[in-house]
Formats: sequence, C-alpha cells, structure tokens
Amino acid sequence: MTFRNGLRPWLRAHGVWVGFAVLVLLGYAAMALYVLTLERGERRRMTAQDMRHILLVLTRYTERTGHVLPPSAGLSVLAEEHLLERLPVDPWGHDYVYRVEAGTPVILSYGRDGIPDGEGPDADLSSRILLAE
Repeated sequence: MTFRNGLRPWLRAHGVWVGFAVLVLLGYAAMALYVLTLERGERRRMTAQDMRHILLVLTRYTERTGHVLPPSAGLSVLAEEHLLERLPVDPWGHDYVYRVEAGTPVILSYGRDGIPDGEGPDADLSSRILLAE
C-alpha cells in the first residue's frame, strides 16, 4: 500500500472538512492583510492631517512675528506662543521633525521606527510628498 492509495480514502471521508478549513484560513489571512493595509492608510491620512495643521500654525506664526520659525527653535515654540494647545505626535507616538528646505517649512515623520531613512512601514513621511498627493 502506497501513501497515495492510503490518502485517497481519507480524503474521500474528510476532504470537505479539509477544504473548508483551508478556505477559513485563507479568509483570515485576507482579512488580516486588509486590516493592516487599512491601518497603514489611516495612519498616513492622520499624519497628513497633522502636517496640514502644523503648517497652518507655522503660517500664523510667520504672520505674527514677521519671520519664519527657525528649525533650531523647534515646534515647541508654537505651544509656548499659544498657537497650539499641545505638540502633536505622529501616529506612532514620535515627535514631528521641523525643517526649512529652500525657504519652505517641511514637517517630517520618521515612521514606525522613529529613525530617519526607513523603508516600508518605517519609511519617512514628508509634508512635501503627503500634501502633494
């Protein structure tokens, strides 16, 4: 008796249940992938919303003071000037990074790992790219 001959009777008796179990597992895998993709999109949306708000507040600061906030001062000045109630953090709990590139304010989030130059979920998000989409 070979393995193949021994497997056929078992599959006849249990094939429907094996097929059902495989379908259920594939369904769970698809659902997990969908949730992870949805979560990533939601975090990107939240980050873009925070960046828009910070840039708006930076514009108000520039109008009030007559000069662009220097990056060395940091975003905490906005809270001290009562333009922000509190400093927002990115969806991963890290502080946003403020830079001025070519005279334009840029807000950065270093992604899930909080370290510059990541890839995938750890990729950096820039207000220049997110708000241009």
